[in-house]
Amino acid sequence: KFYPNFSFRFGACLRFDFSRTFSFQTGLFYISRSYTSKVGRADLSANPVDIVEEYYSANMNYVGFEVPLMGLFYVQLGSKWFMNNAVGISIDFYPSSIVTFGGDSTVAYVSYGGRNSWCVPALKAAIGFEYRSENSGYFYLGGQFHRPFFAIFDGFMERSNPVPYGLQSSKISQSGTYFSIDFKYFFPPGKKNKWTEAKN
Repeated sequence: KFYPNFSFRFGACLRFDFSRTFSFQTGLFYISRSYTSKVGRADLSANPVDIVEEYYSANMNYVGFEVPLMGLFYVQLGSKWFMNNAVGISIDFYPSSIVTFGGDSTVAYVSYGGRNSWCVPALKAAIGFEYRSENSGYFYLGGQFHRPFFAIFDGFMERSNPVPYGLQSSKISQSGTYFSIDFKYFFPPGKKNKWTEAKN
């Protein structure tokens, strides 16, 4: 079984204003997805089925890149406070599949994460709050939901020893869906914007 762990992403984004209430946002982000693969005896009576006696456990990192393409809508809450609502898509890129080896001296296990595609489109939505200072830039804190259109990789676990030809689990697809807490900092604007009639 594969269990998702806390992961991280970071990068840079660009924002283009088209009116006082609408902007377009894009950028490039690096994401490292952490998973734990486990083999063990399962309790089939439990719902959901879970491992009660562990034989093997290993951590795996699935690295990718995201290019978001989002429409951003503002709701002004005060002179310097704004609520941001964004929706759009993301084009996710995955360079390669992953594999992890492990086990003790008598039994060897291999965990595979076979990517389904090097390019995976995803639905993305976000909401948060932004504080715009006069000279120190903009500060944003919010949440984001990310859901790929199909599984980002298919997981397999194989026991390669002592069975000569190995025993392999059935396919365990990983959707790649996640919710994140985002902090963003925008550098101070440098010139007037004809759309917003203010510094932006």
